[in-house]
Amino acid sequence: MRTDYALRGADADAGAGDARGAVHRTDDTHALSRVWPARVRDGRLAVALPGRSLTTVVLR
Repeated sequence: MRTDYALRGADADAGAGDARGAVHRTDDTHALSRVWPARVRDGRLAVALPGRSLTTVVLR
């Protein structure tokens, strides 16, 4: 499932720009494994959420 999140906070409200980070997955074949980069553009984070897994997004 692909979903978008609208992010708010001090940096987003101040127009600090786009954030970057990493998406990590835990499931039957991954143990907190980095699976792809994460990007926030215009205050929105788009991420794929596979079934029966835990997805962790770390932003910098």
